Amino acid sequence: MNIKKINIKDNIDLCMIKTEKFKMSRLSIAFITEADRILSPTRKLMLSALMRGSKNYPTVSIINRELDELYGSTVAYRHSSDGDRHVFTFVCEMLDEKYVYKNDNVNILRGTLEILKDILVNPIYDDDGLLSHEFVESEKRLACDAIKAKANDQRSYSADKCKRLMFEGQKCGYSIDGTEEIVSSITREELTACHKNLFASSKIQCFYIGSKSEDEICDSIRYLFSDTESSGKIQGGYNPFVSDREITYHEESKPVSQGRLNIGMRAGTVMGDADYYATSLFNEIFGGSSISKLFMNVREKKCLCYYCSSVYMISKGVIFISCGIKSENKDAAYNEIMYQLDEMKKGNFTDADITTAKKLLYNSLTQVNDSPSGLDSYYFRRNMAGIPYTPAESIKLIEAVTKEDIMRVAESVVPDTVYFLRGTDEEGYDE
Repeated sequence: MNIKKINIKDNIDLCMIKTEKFKMSRLSIAFITEADRILSPTRKLMLSALMRGSKNYPTVSIINRELDELYGSTVAYRHSSDGDRHVFTFVCEMLDEKYVYKNDNVNILRGTLEILKDILVNPIYDDDGLLSHEFVESEKRLACDAIKAKANDQRSYSADKCKRLMFEGQKCGYSIDGTEEIVSSITREELTACHKNLFASSKIQCFYIGSKSEDEICDSIRYLFSDTESSGKIQGGYNPFVSDREITYHEESKPVSQGRLNIGMRAGTVMGDADYYATSLFNEIFGGSSISKLFMNVREKKCLCYYCSSVYMISKGVIFISCGIKSENKDAAYNEIMYQLDEMKKGNFTDADITTAKKLLYNSLTQVNDSPSGLDSYYFRRNMAGIPYTPAESIKLIEAVTKEDIMRVAESVVPDTVYFLRGTDEEGYDE
C-alpha cells in the first residue's frame, strides 16, 4: 500500500493510503504541540471537556446516538508524548461506504466530520462566556483521580519518576497529565483561551486509510478546518538526549512489599539516525523481549527480580530499564544489569540471538499492514522522524545490520540516572 502526502493548507498536512482492504476506514487528526509543563495539561483538560458536548450535540448520549445513525461510526480522543512534543489526537473510524445499503443516501465520512467539527469549534459556553463549568469541573475530578491512580501503581510511578529525574528541566520531562496541583489550579478562563488558541499553536497532521478518493478526502479536511487558521511551527525530527554528567543515584521509600529499580541510559541514537535499527536490535537482545539477556540472566538464572526489561525511547535516544525486586537484592540486581551491558559491548551474544531479535522486529513490522490503526501508528512516528520507509523497506534495513554494528552502538550506551523505590513493608499491599 502506497502512502501519499499532501499539504492541505497553512500548517495542515494529510497522509493517505487509498485501499479497499479494510471494512472500516480511519481518519485521525493529530494536534502536535511543544511539550509544556502548564499548557500541556491545560490542553488535555480542555479537549476532554470538549468531548462532553457541543452546541448542536450537547451531551455524550446525543453524540453517540448521531454516530450510531452513521452505521456505528466512532470519534475518540487520545493523547501521547513524543519526545519534546505532546500530541492530541481525534480518531474517526467509519464503515467503508461500499458496505452501505445502496438506497441509503448517506455520506458517512462527511456526517462524522460534521460531528467532530461541532465538537472542536462549537463548544458549550455558560452565560459568562466561558467553557461549561459542569463539564470542566467533572473533567478536573476525573483527571485528578487518574493522576492518583497512576501514583498508586508502583511500576508506573517508579518508571515515570526515573524519567522525570533524568529529563529534569527539559521539555521531554514534562508530563502531559500534569500534577493534581496543576490540574486543580487551571481556571475556566485559561481553558477558554487555550481553546481559542488551539489551532494557531498546533501543527496538524491528518491520516486517512480507506477507499475514498484523494479529492474527496482533501475536500473533507478543508471542510473540517474551514473556520480555523493553523500556523503552529513545530520543529520536525527527533533530537537525542545529551548530557555529560556523571551517573546520578536517587532513592525513595514507600510502605510497599516490592522494590523498583529503574535505570535511564543514554544511547544517543534516535529514529531517523543511521544506527537506529542497530540500536533497536541491541535493545531487543539486551532487555526488550522474553529471550533477552536481562530476562534470561537477572530474572531466570540469578532469580534476582520478579521482572526485568528495557524500553527504547526512540524520540530521545534513551533506554529505560525497569526491574521489580526484593529491596535486599538491589545491589546484586544492579551489578548483574551492568555486567550484561558490558557483555553486550564485548560482543558476548550469538548469531542466534541476532536472528531471534530480527525475527521479533520483522513480526511487528509485518503486522503493520493488518489494520488501519497499525498503519496510522507506524507512519505517524516515521513522518515525525522524517524517514518515509515502508515496513518492507524497514525490514531490509534490519536485515543489513551486523553483529559489529550492534557492538558499536552498545559502546555508546551509558548509564545516566538510577532511581530506586525501596519497599519498606514486607506485608504491604503492592501493585
